[in-house]
Amino acid sequence: IFRSDADFLLFLDVLADTVEAYQLEVHAYALMPDHNHLLVRSVYGTLSRGMRHLNGVFTQRLNARNGWDGALFRGRLRPKFVVKETSRGARPSQPTVPSTGQDG
Repeated sequence: IFRSDADFLLFLDVLADTVEAYQLEVHAYALMPDHNHLLVRSVYGTLSRGMRHLNGVFTQRLNARNGWDGALFRGRLRPKFVVKETSRGARPSQPTVPSTGQDG
């Protein structure tokens, strides 16, 4: 999905817009040529809508830039809960790690 530096920058621009619009916190990300990983926290329960927005807008813009059509991402997000250590032991916390694309 990322064929050039411009594609990576486009994704980061759309991610920044998404973070602001859906009040998300990005703690880490990894962008590879064929997929990405994001460590995102949603305080207000907007993660699913935010990821749908991110993937949809990025797909539309990349397709328009390259004269493509159709989906870039296949399948559903695969969120995983991150465990937050506390003084009373490990507890599930709100942050999740959605992975788009293929597991690597």
